[in-house]
Amino acid sequence: MIRIEIDGRGVLVGGPLEAVARRFEAELVRRGFTRKSLMNQLRLLAHLSRWLQTQGVDAESLSARQVEEFLTERRRTHTGLFSRRALGPVLQWLAGEGAIPTAAASVAVVVDPAELVGFEEYLRVERRLADSTIAANTARARRFLMGYAPVTALTESPQFCSLKFPTPGRFRS
Repeated sequence: MIRIEIDGRGVLVGGPLEAVARRFEAELVRRGFTRKSLMNQLRLLAHLSRWLQTQGVDAESLSARQVEEFLTERRRTHTGLFSRRALGPVLQWLAGEGAIPTAAASVAVVVDPAELVGFEEYLRVERRLADSTIAANTARARRFLMGYAPVTALTESPQFCSLKFPTPGRFRS
């Protein structure tokens, strides 16, 4: 286990990613990360390394599914830095160094169900909302649907298959 200190604060890194921790720190410094961002990324690396160790997974065999499992645990146990975006610099660097497979660092493309696409169009055309508001409302609806109505429910359940939004322009006079 190694300890990396920045301004009197330290991060302990143990597990399969311990060997690359100092090189990762050097790369973040080279890229101009602030001290706070640097510490956050090192904490993410340390947590991922501990998680790999407890799961008995070698870094070289990490899969995209396992990354999602890690993020699910992180969401459950932490109040921040639990998204793919937050973990992105760690995964991209590890993949670039050959420490993890490139596929594990890739972001899965999510295809929105037709109901969500219809909702987004409704917000844009009928409600005439700003793009930022549409994006925020669509993201909330996506989280709701994925959390409470997985894709299989959206495609197989009659109650969700009958979910319809008004045709854009239908209510204009």
